[in-house]
Amino acid sequence: MNEFLEGLAMIYGDDVGTMMMDVTLDEAFIGIATTFGEKIRAVYDISRVIDLLQRQGMSYEEAEEYFDYKIVGSYEGEQAPIFMHTMFLHHGQN
Repeated sequence: MNEFLEGLAMIYGDDVGTMMMDVTLDEAFIGIATTFGEKIRAVYDISRVIDLLQRQGMSYEEAEEYFDYKIVGSYEGEQAPIFMHTMFLHHGQN
């Protein structure tokens, strides 16, 4: 287990060993999701995933299609990663 996962194991315990993480998407990893009664899940930023795929030589359209069908479209069980669009609210602005 690498140092990063060892740190997570100190926080989340044995669930870390069963959490699905994609090492090819490490740069798009943004956190861990948890909710009552469920196991933890890795969370990835969709924009960063698309960017990584483009850096591997895919066009934007090819990267979106690959993401939709090969990454999100492949069910990997109850601890499959979560993919989300990150959004930031600017409080105090009209």
